[in-house]
Amino acid sequence: MIEAATDLRKLAVLSFARSTAFAGGIIAILLIFVWLFAIQVDKNPLRLDEVDYFRSISNLAEIGLPLFYAGEVDIRPDRLDHLATRDLAGRSFEFYRYKPETGVQKEAFFALVDGQSQYIYGMWHPPLYIYLASIAVRVFPLTPANSELLRYFNLVFSIATMAGMIKLSVILYPRHYRTVSVGALAFYGLNSLNIRGSSLIDYSATLAPCIAVWFSIACVQAREEQRRISVRLVAVTILTLFTGFGVATAILIGAAAWALVFQLRRLPRSVLGSLVLGSAAFVPLFWLFCALLDLPFIQPFIYNFWRSGIEPSNPWMAGRVEMTLRYVALYSREMGLLAVLTVALLALRAVLTREAFGEGAGRVLLPVLIATTLFIHAYIGANAWGFMKYILYALPLLFVYLVGEVVLIAGGASSRIQIAAAAFLLCLLVVQLTVTVPMIRHPGGNLYLSQDQGVVDAGRAVQAAAAPEEVILSPKDIAFFAERRFVDWFGWKLGDPVYLERSIQRYDIRHVAQRTDSYRTLPDVVHQALDLHFPLRSEVGSFTLLAGER
Repeated sequence: MIEAATDLRKLAVLSFARSTAFAGGIIAILLIFVWLFAIQVDKNPLRLDEVDYFRSISNLAEIGLPLFYAGEVDIRPDRLDHLATRDLAGRSFEFYRYKPETGVQKEAFFALVDGQSQYIYGMWHPPLYIYLASIAVRVFPLTPANSELLRYFNLVFSIATMAGMIKLSVILYPRHYRTVSVGALAFYGLNSLNIRGSSLIDYSATLAPCIAVWFSIACVQAREEQRRISVRLVAVTILTLFTGFGVATAILIGAAAWALVFQLRRLPRSVLGSLVLGSAAFVPLFWLFCALLDLPFIQPFIYNFWRSGIEPSNPWMAGRVEMTLRYVALYSREMGLLAVLTVALLALRAVLTREAFGEGAGRVLLPVLIATTLFIHAYIGANAWGFMKYILYALPLLFVYLVGEVVLIAGGASSRIQIAAAAFLLCLLVVQLTVTVPMIRHPGGNLYLSQDQGVVDAGRAVQAAAAPEEVILSPKDIAFFAERRFVDWFGWKLGDPVYLERSIQRYDIRHVAQRTDSYRTLPDVVHQALDLHFPLRSEVGSFTLLAGER
């Protein structure tokens, strides 16, 4: 009796020690991640499309619509259909859409203020992220001067993603969930791409990974429950589509393929039926959402169809195959090449041993979703100025499967194999850190245009030089920090002397700003025009500022 009581006490102490170590490991990883996240916030002022997101979020809170100021424009009225006139926050907005025959799809719906200030809907995808972020802005109002603080809103989704990784570990690896959870979170929290991406103002950053993890959980649970329809999976499917068509397309195709291929011994109707019902329910729900909030329902559909770039021709097919393979390699390097290759080998092992068609069917969902993520996004060459933000949601799935399978294989093996498995995972983590540590120590930003420094100082220098009513010629992020109206000078517009001359004359441009790298590579004819109009030149950080005679 005494011995039994002693054994129970030992078991209780051991269980408490394990639980304490597990909780301590999770908390330690979370604290380290938040510290690394804060470093990213400090050295990454908003850039490029993040400015559009911030303006959309702020305007949603201020005027009730997710519109962002996109600069001054000169648009031919014969190309437009007038939709409505509305007074919002004391200003008159004239709403238009481009006529379908013009072929404009990316920004088909927009508004004009004073006939030339263009406001575009932040509707590249269903705007769930923008609407959620607007709650934070209502509670904590932000300005361009402290706009980087909006990045901390993403921590809500990062924490929910990590919680989902723990839940997924419990479901897929119940006997080893503590080891799998801590290991997967260590890889995820110290991954360079994740650390950089988590602070991005974009639905791809943390909302998409959060949705992807909980979607995976709902799929596995629907398979186990074997009901005709899983209400949970229907709801998560709808949320996935409201998050963004990029993430939704890849993981819905992946989940459907998984249900059909790896559940041959049981009818996959609970998963497939739930995916179909959720996708079908999304359309009327999104239409109702847009009707109630006065948003252009078809904008994200036509924008994403345009981005797909489908062209049924042999040259197009050959080009797409080459680009797909090239981008899969790029994505794999960004995520961690050794980790991706290991996951591919583990998934191949599961298929060849037929484990993926039996007790391992639930686990193999993760590599299937990772594969569809890589190949579908590689097909369209999805990147943002070299930053691979569109594949961020594959990372939590990658690391749960990587650690889970290695631990599972080693769990029933000899102590030597267990030591080798632990050493292997540790080596992978060290290899990952060789990328993460230099990224942390990098003095500039690590998101868009990561070598640039001084965008805030450049904007403030323009603000000090330009009168409040002036229109400047610059990229949108410089104008954002200068808090001035602007004519966009980015992309193809940089090399067009006609666009430059027309903009200078129409808006009486007196101040110009551009990245120094871009400025130096301008065509000679553009340099000549700039030298004629703007003889004063200075440099602030990575930016060149031009001004006319005082």
